[in-house]
Amino acid sequence: MRKSVWSLFVAFALAIIPASSNAATTAKPTTAQPTTPAKKPAAKPAAKPVAKPVVTKPVATKGDGKIRLDAALRPGGRLIDRAIEWTITKANKDPAKPAEALVKQKGPTVTALLAAGDYVVTAKLGFQEVSEPLTVGPGKPTHRTVDLKAGYLHLSMVPTAAAAKIATPITWSFISTAAAPRPRTARRSRR
Repeated sequence: MRKSVWSLFVAFALAIIPASSNAATTAKPTTAQPTTPAKKPAAKPAAKPVAKPVVTKPVATKGDGKIRLDAALRPGGRLIDRAIEWTITKANKDPAKPAEALVKQKGPTVTALLAAGDYVVTAKLGFQEVSEPLTVGPGKPTHRTVDLKAGYLHLSMVPTAAAAKIATPITWSFISTAAAPRPRTARRSRR
């Protein structure tokens, strides 16, 4: 019985294929249709512009200055191209009062428009955080490169002086002993 069902299916499929191909080749009488010019494909939208740094604009007063800050690991070093957490606060003479953040951004640079006066800039990259005073002059643009007073360490492992460097990934652990209490050693007194 299975063979007969399968043969019916194949016979039906073969009957349909020639019928559909004949329908495709049969010419239909053509009627004159008005021709319209082909529509041009829609132009592709222009590429999105590169995102610019956010400029924070507090209430502007006469004599405001534009500031631009970036950071390096050391004085005169190459500028950092990773995201830095920037905070700019008004310089506060009363340490009991918390300073209000006027600008808070994350990026390699920060650009802002601030009124003339004294401010404190805080830059944080990973565990390193540095705060520096900043004076903005009236109507004068200010550019400053903040020294993060940091560095980086590149390690590789060589088993012996004659061997090649190990290329497989190595897990390194660093333990800071600066914050840990030092063990006391017993002193012997001579009597």
